[in-house]
Amino acid sequence: MPQSHHSDVASHKTAHADTARALEHAAVSRATAPHGTESTEAHRSATAAEAPAYAGSIPDTYINPNSKYELVEEPDKRFRIVGLSHEAKVTLLPPGAHPQSGSDNRVRIVNTTAWPNRVHGHVIITYPDHKQYIGSGTMVNKHHVLTAGHVVFSQANGGWATSVQFNAAQNDATLPFGSAFATYLFSFKGWTDSQLRDYDTGMLILDRDLGNQTGWMGLITTADSNLSNHQITVSGYPGDKGGQELWAATAPIVSVASHQISYNAYTIGGDSGAGVYGAWAGVNLEHVCADHVAGPNGIPNTGSRLAQDKFDQIVNVWFKK
Repeated sequence: MPQSHHSDVASHKTAHADTARALEHAAVSRATAPHGTESTEAHRSATAAEAPAYAGSIPDTYINPNSKYELVEEPDKRFRIVGLSHEAKVTLLPPGAHPQSGSDNRVRIVNTTAWPNRVHGHVIITYPDHKQYIGSGTMVNKHHVLTAGHVVFSQANGGWATSVQFNAAQNDATLPFGSAFATYLFSFKGWTDSQLRDYDTGMLILDRDLGNQTGWMGLITTADSNLSNHQITVSGYPGDKGGQELWAATAPIVSVASHQISYNAYTIGGDSGAGVYGAWAGVNLEHVCADHVAGPNGIPNTGSRLAQDKFDQIVNVWFKK
């Protein structure tokens, strides 16, 4: 595929699409700053607003948070849900299969409704082969969740996810904002057609304006020099901790390429899709510069950078849905 086509938009309508409420228009404004920086607005409500009672239909794939997962780590380091029980059970790959690297600098986030923790969520993905996996995502607009391309589209599991459940700010069995469900999925053809990590970025269009309760982070595209050594945080729901707890790691970006960044924030499968975020001079509130996509189970890890071509498509196309 020609390079110019890698950033072409790929999208898919889920089985839940016809149950969505009427949605508000996304907040679409672009601001510029030094270092070739362009960003979308972030929104922080004064306090976390309780979500209204869910009025949509609940898909058959719904998992109640009172159920604990039986998780199995697969060779590609994703965590698959193989059963539900009253106690969590995690089966990890043998230590020699994927050696850990670096020190574990994660901390558990217990106050998940505090800012900015409440914009992060646990993702439950069901694919055409009926297998279910866990992932993470970050609210970046009123009903828009940034995640990884391999969360919404897995060639190994038959392609586009058939159902995606998003639990913002989940804290074990507690869902402060309930569950929302994806009605549309977005990614780039560079991922769906060629599985290029440069374009391993996706988005969930939710069935309600959850961001009005949680708030959301902005998106940022900026120069290499404004990313190198910059302090970032990855907050997600790792499988080795049971998949239902929010854990965060903060560390510097250690390498920058045109469409990827690497950082020393420790991650595990289940963190895929988490927004890689930080604070930048001249930019209000926290902004996401990449989505977390890969790593050795440890450090360094890789994010699919919001390069200008991807940023433009997200703002001009994805946010319009």
